[in-house]
Amino acid sequence: MDYRVGELIYENPLACAGDVTGWRLEGEAAISFPLGRMRMENLRDPEEGQKANFVHWCDQSFPSDVAVSWDF
Repeated sequence: MDYRVGELIYENPLACAGDVTGWRLEGEAAISFPLGRMRMENLRDPEEGQKANFVHWCDQSFPSDVAVSWDF
Protein backbone atom coordinates (compact mmCIF):
# COMPACT_ATOMS: atom_id res chain seq x y z
CA MET A 1 0.00 0.00 0.00
CA ASP A 2 1.42 3.36 -1.00
CA TYR A 3 0.78 6.43 1.09
CA ARG A 4 2.01 9.96 1.42
CA VAL A 5 2.01 12.20 4.46
CA GLY A 6 -0.17 15.21 3.76
CA GLU A 7 -0.96 18.33 5.73
CA LEU A 8 -1.62 18.22 9.45
CA ILE A 9 -5.40 18.29 10.00
CA TYR A 10 -5.60 17.96 13.79
CA GLU A 11 -3.24 18.52 16.69
CA ASN A 12 -4.00 18.39 20.40
CA PRO A 13 -1.54 18.48 23.33
CA LEU A 14 -3.96 16.50 25.57
CA ALA A 15 -2.48 18.42 28.49
CA CYS A 16 -5.58 19.59 30.38
CA ALA A 17 -9.32 19.00 30.65
CA GLY A 18 -9.97 21.88 28.25
CA ASP A 19 -8.13 19.94 25.52
CA VAL A 20 -10.82 17.23 25.57
CA THR A 21 -13.89 19.44 25.94
CA GLY A 22 -16.49 17.94 23.64
CA TRP A 23 -14.95 14.47 23.66
CA ARG A 24 -17.36 11.66 24.59
CA LEU A 25 -16.58 8.96 27.14
CA GLU A 26 -18.33 5.62 26.71
CA GLY A 27 -17.93 3.34 29.69
CA GLU A 28 -16.54 4.15 33.10
CA ALA A 29 -13.13 5.77 33.33
CA ALA A 30 -11.30 8.48 35.22
CA ILE A 31 -9.67 11.05 32.95
CA SER A 32 -6.99 13.16 34.66
CA PHE A 33 -4.01 15.29 33.63
CA PRO A 34 -1.10 14.74 36.03
CA LEU A 35 2.08 16.51 34.96
CA GLY A 36 0.23 18.01 31.99
CA ARG A 37 -0.43 14.64 30.30
CA MET A 38 -3.73 12.85 29.84
CA ARG A 39 -4.18 9.70 31.90
CA MET A 40 -7.14 7.37 31.29
CA GLU A 41 -7.87 4.85 34.03
CA ASN A 42 -10.56 2.19 33.97
CA LEU A 43 -12.99 2.35 36.89
CA ARG A 44 -14.37 -1.17 36.32
CA ASP A 45 -12.85 -4.46 37.41
CA PRO A 46 -11.01 -6.18 34.52
CA GLU A 47 -12.70 -9.40 35.64
CA GLU A 48 -15.88 -7.98 34.07
CA GLY A 49 -14.40 -8.58 30.62
CA GLN A 50 -16.05 -6.59 27.80
CA LYS A 51 -18.23 -4.71 30.29
CA ALA A 52 -15.05 -3.12 31.68
CA ASN A 53 -14.05 -1.59 28.33
CA PHE A 54 -14.20 2.15 27.74
CA VAL A 55 -13.65 4.42 24.75
CA HIS A 56 -12.83 8.14 24.80
CA TRP A 57 -14.03 9.54 21.47
CA CYS A 58 -12.49 12.63 19.90
CA ASP A 59 -15.21 15.06 18.82
CA GLN A 60 -13.68 15.68 15.37
CA SER A 61 -14.57 14.02 12.07
CA PHE A 62 -11.67 12.84 9.93
CA PRO A 63 -11.52 11.83 6.27
CA SER A 64 -11.26 8.20 5.25
CA ASP A 65 -7.78 6.75 4.78
CA VAL A 66 -6.26 9.07 7.35
CA ALA A 67 -2.90 8.36 9.03
CA VAL A 68 -2.76 8.97 12.79
CA SER A 69 0.34 9.24 14.97
CA TRP A 70 1.20 10.09 18.56
CA ASP A 71 4.35 11.31 20.26
CA PHE A 72 4.63 10.07 23.83
